[in-house]
Amino acid sequence: MKISKSIMLSMVAALLAVPFTTAMAEDSAGGCDYDLREGAVFMNENRTKRDDAGNAQQNRLIVFSRGADGMLTEVQRAESGGYGNDDGIVTSGQFSVIVQKWENRTYAMMINAGFDPTSDSLAGSVSAFRVNKCSVSLTDTASTVGQEPRSVSRDSRRVLGFARDLVTTINAGSGEVEFNGCPGLPVGFMTPLGTICGERPEIEDFEPTTYTIWRFNNRRGTFRRIAHSTTRDPNGDPAQSSFINEGRQIIVSQRNTFFALGNGTEDDIVEVIKLRLNGRPMADRSGFATTLANFLGYNAGGTGPFNGASPDDIAPRFTNPVVSETTGNDNFGFSVLPRDGDDFNDCVIMTHGSFQQRGQGGTSQFTLNKFGAKVRIQPNKPDLGDDTCWSQVSTRTNTVYAQAFFNSGISIRRMDINTCIMEDGGPPVIVVDGVPQFSGVVENFRHRISSSPATDANGGAIPTDQSDFLYQAGGLDMALTQGPADQTEYLYALNTPVPFASGQNSSGDWTWLPGGATTIAIYRVIEDCAGEDTIFDKSDGTDDCRPGDLVLEGRYTPPADGDQAISSSGFGIAAI
Repeated sequence: MKISKSIMLSMVAALLAVPFTTAMAEDSAGGCDYDLREGAVFMNENRTKRDDAGNAQQNRLIVFSRGADGMLTEVQRAESGGYGNDDGIVTSGQFSVIVQKWENRTYAMMINAGFDPTSDSLAGSVSAFRVNKCSVSLTDTASTVGQEPRSVSRDSRRVLGFARDLVTTINAGSGEVEFNGCPGLPVGFMTPLGTICGERPEIEDFEPTTYTIWRFNNRRGTFRRIAHSTTRDPNGDPAQSSFINEGRQIIVSQRNTFFALGNGTEDDIVEVIKLRLNGRPMADRSGFATTLANFLGYNAGGTGPFNGASPDDIAPRFTNPVVSETTGNDNFGFSVLPRDGDDFNDCVIMTHGSFQQRGQGGTSQFTLNKFGAKVRIQPNKPDLGDDTCWSQVSTRTNTVYAQAFFNSGISIRRMDINTCIMEDGGPPVIVVDGVPQFSGVVENFRHRISSSPATDANGGAIPTDQSDFLYQAGGLDMALTQGPADQTEYLYALNTPVPFASGQNSSGDWTWLPGGATTIAIYRVIEDCAGEDTIFDKSDGTDDCRPGDLVLEGRYTPPADGDQAISSSGFGIAAI
């Protein structure tokens, strides 16, 4: 997080929950009637670093067993060996917790975005938990050698007959900045409190954005660091990093929102880090690429033999990381859809928040070639979400789910898996007088629901009146179950209503949406519409069910306070 902690206190005051005693579920013969290795949901609590008495307390992994009907039962709260960051959703990223099974062992991994308050180090950490039948056990916690880790990714495979198990995190870095009430907002922007944002002072104690790579020992569950480096954009405010293309590349989403160190108008980019077979980054030879481009006349101002050609045809071959601009504003998380083959054709579905534009959240799709450059690009298509951030893909039903933070909307859209093209897209965004807006009504759009508890009574149907920009804020992450084809697929949507200004009343005073407890909406994925009665009706009242639609089955709602409360940080979930 590249802003001072103090400026976020008013936003996160309602997110700090009362600490509670960890309840451990022990593995023993016949000790439980569930198997976490076959059905479980994991939540990164992002627990506050100190309790009410000022004592340091570790972050925790909250473990739920998953029933055949998708319902959740909490079974464990396991300390991670690391610490939360006390800033909650402001510094969140996609895949802050993941779960993966490889060679008969299952591990859950999570980032700890904060630092040990009793030490001099400000670095975050990553933790690994072995998933057993009845409980998880912490196997290792490693420093990320950087502040504010946002996301963790793992790639396990055999290369030339040898096991190669890699883990990477992206670290946002930090800098103590005083914005005089303006957390990264553009100069001249008026805040809900009436403050006009001015020029920003110099940054002190700045630490840039970095990535870290480890080899993971699947038998022991331990990390061994093999690489740590700065990203090309040191101020990128990243939301996610993930392995792609058979683990030969890492893609980083540099969201460059107004919470970054820039002014919020910088180009949004992705960076692609190319790896050797051993997992170490390839050397950066961008200086050589520039020299070669000049020699060939690419940069010769029209006098060279390649007048009009782009030096990008040369640079990606030698540059590492490779930078590409995206087609949507405010990148956040993304999903990678692996596809077989060695032609570097994995599909990336990127979410775009467009924070300052109502209803302009959406998704874009692209693939990456072997040089790390974007190809086969489909521009961002809006989904009516306010700050679309999180995504999941059902390969069974060829459906993409994208959840927005503001208004908690989940778009349900069909995608052609083979071509990496969104079929239910809507028109692209156009710009009129510098203001992005729709080019018309959204056509051929699929369905939308809301994960907000306020919509549970009507199955998640979104009310027609959404006049407030920050309507029902709180959509924070999603997880899709990983099971065999004969098991029902479930989508879990994390929701934490947070306190934000929603508008002005008749007296001109700003009104605020109250905060709320973290809950998890439980949706069943429809694979066959026969016999289904859904909330998706056409204008004539007939049902419009399609494979991939979601049916609300229930909600996990912990006590709002007391020892069993969950910190309302909403820092991510994973499912198996």
